[in-house]
Amino acid sequence: MYFLSINLSNKEKRSIFFVLGAIVCFWFNLYLYVPILPLHAQNLGADLNFVGLIVASYAIGQIILRIPIGIGSDVIGSRKLFACISTMFGTIGSLGLAISTNETSMLISRTLVGIGAAGWVAISILYASYFGDGDKSKAMSYLMFIHSFAVLIATLIGGYIAEHLGNISTFWASTAVGIIGTTLLLFTQEKKRPENLNFSLKEISKIFSSKFLIKISLIGILPQFVTFSILFGFLPVFLKTIGATKSEIGLITSISLFSSLIGILITPYITKKIGLTYSIWVTAITISIGALLVPFVSNLIIITITQIISGLGRGMINTILISAIVNNSPKHEQATSMGFYQAIYALGMFLGPALSGNVANIFGINFVFYLSGLLMLTTPLITGFKEISKDK
Repeated sequence: MYFLSINLSNKEKRSIFFVLGAIVCFWFNLYLYVPILPLHAQNLGADLNFVGLIVASYAIGQIILRIPIGIGSDVIGSRKLFACISTMFGTIGSLGLAISTNETSMLISRTLVGIGAAGWVAISILYASYFGDGDKSKAMSYLMFIHSFAVLIATLIGGYIAEHLGNISTFWASTAVGIIGTTLLLFTQEKKRPENLNFSLKEISKIFSSKFLIKISLIGILPQFVTFSILFGFLPVFLKTIGATKSEIGLITSISLFSSLIGILITPYITKKIGLTYSIWVTAITISIGALLVPFVSNLIIITITQIISGLGRGMINTILISAIVNNSPKHEQATSMGFYQAIYALGMFLGPALSGNVANIFGINFVFYLSGLLMLTTPLITGFKEISKDK
């Protein structure tokens, strides 16, 4: 593991180990059932519009709560408290999904899961707090790798569980993992902040008015829009229409997520060679291609290839953006900046499936893929044609 090779105390290394274990459980809790969530909602009577709303509800708590969580954890100086509360909400939401008997109770439970997911800002900064400035870029790349790997394995196992034990079993497994994750966080020892900080509204306003932070956050909306519209939204529905089984749906999702891992690994090389702005452009085009090609094919192997292409782009762009936030924020402002970034990109999580549900109902499911692909191509309008920097 990366953190074992750097200069940290045994206590810090042990805490990082527990945090990473909790992070794996956190993403397992959120994603074990995702490949079958739209299908299960349909089984309980939801139409495509309501399916989109259920998927989108995951973002509501994140949009509303991530900024308060970021500010609160910076002001109080505790990330662990908010991290524990978030994993508890994720666990309660999964339990609710397990016992849901109609689409309305699914909507409420999925919203609770989203409240839990809002705590990712605290968990990610809790992890980052153990590393010095010189180690942060590698540490965040490693974090994104662990995050993507956990989501990959969760969706793969979730598809298998659903196929052999039924849809409901994935929700119960998610609940159990959530309990384990919360327990692991309790064993972590948070690094104490040496100074007491009193954030004023003026200071918070200054952080939120940063052009760099605003640009990075707006860019972040687009890949989340595509991911939750397609991969975690209507791709499973599309695959079902062409005869894919639950296991095949889970496998295609997992392969796409695996390609994200490769994207994460090559990100430092790409950004070093061509810079931040052009790296974002390349990844946006890659994601767009993976979305636009899907409606033109019905072969599962070819569709898998399109999702590998899209996955590469997702892995790269998410790593590029989160690293940019951490590297360009003072330590005492990192959670607030990260909260702003994650709250803004959560708009994509909500708007993607919510709008796509309406698009699918009115124009047909193929237009979901056209919409997502074309939106990714608008990325240069946000970045501009000059290199993005903190000073501009």
